[in-house]
Amino acid sequence: MKSRVQIQKRLDESRRRLENLQIESQKDKYYKLSYEITNKTLEEILNENITEDEMNRKLDKLKEKNITLQKEERIIELLKNNITMRVYNWVLNDKNNVEIEWVPLKYK
Repeated sequence: MKSRVQIQKRLDESRRRLENLQIESQKDKYYKLSYEITNKTLEEILNENITEDEMNRKLDKLKEKNITLQKEERIIELLKNNITMRVYNWVLNDKNNVEIEWVPLKYK
């Protein structure tokens, strides 16, 4: 699991990116959404002092929710849920090979 210092550093970077983001295209809107969800989730983790076990339970609930959202074809909510899952995965993963920001492949 990442340390509080690493999480705070990532939160600061995400805030900076959001602040500097120029929204000119649909891709930029996805990045904006990604940064906003990332910031909210990281702030929650820091403020609530969420433990690794709690985070794993939340991640499991998000995975379950994803199945429901996919079946119901609720795409926007699925996108938001996936971004939140990526943040939890990043925090839980000691390596830095997980990128948080997610943009649909057609915009990469």
